[in-house]
Amino acid sequence: MLGKRAQACHNERVSDMSVTVVFSSAPRDGATMCAVSLAQAKASCGARTLLIYASGKRGSYYAGSSFLRSVDDIKANIISGELRGDDVKEVTERAGDIDVIPAVRDSFGASGFPVDTIGKITSLCESYEEIVVDAGSDFSRAMSVSALNAGDDIIFVVTQEPHSTDSFNEIKRRVLTPLGIEVSVIINMFRRDPALFTKNEVARLTGTGILSVLPYSELGMYAELSGKSLMADRAFRKAVGGIAQVDGVQPRGIFRFAKDRRG
Repeated sequence: MLGKRAQACHNERVSDMSVTVVFSSAPRDGATMCAVSLAQAKASCGARTLLIYASGKRGSYYAGSSFLRSVDDIKANIISGELRGDDVKEVTERAGDIDVIPAVRDSFGASGFPVDTIGKITSLCESYEEIVVDAGSDFSRAMSVSALNAGDDIIFVVTQEPHSTDSFNEIKRRVLTPLGIEVSVIINMFRRDPALFTKNEVARLTGTGILSVLPYSELGMYAELSGKSLMADRAFRKAVGGIAQVDGVQPRGIFRFAKDRRG
């Protein structure tokens, strides 16, 4: 279910594109990794896919490329209300099979974006079938709030740790419930460990349905150091594929840690 503002953003669009927004309940829970992997999986289904880094954090991670442009380059146009499709294209870069709008260069300036930033950008991206937004975990940043307002599907990434479920419940109490927004939950870095919450316990503690469980990967550290997603991990890829189907088409293709070709 969408909140009223998110529904209004959706109604303004004339295309059938879908906007999936990925948050994490706390830093380091894995929103960026999940967002990048989800975008790559959707692209492998044959959908024209755009990834937007909107967490307000510096840098663009796990897409396998270094970017020259930044959403900062269109900040003035967004604020003035003069943003055009050509402006969005100018800051869009290619990384493998997906297009990317890179992150801010300056985290301190991220709060200067208006709360309709992502809605304005996505309204000019009708050529895409799937848009995935990495929205981070900091709701004091207007860009993250703008992603919440613009999403068709809102996903929260949590872990089996108490601090993660506690943080989610705080966000739910202070943000999601007042806005009437329902979300799905992904459990990331899942391990069968008696010291950690089980899937059923996470569902009970958060009061939400569990969309997917993404397994802990031994490749995690290598992926972080190499700036790639975990789609080379078969178990992780299979789990992401279960939620990335586009019109019933399963993700396909082989993902490796080899250097991506720029398009």
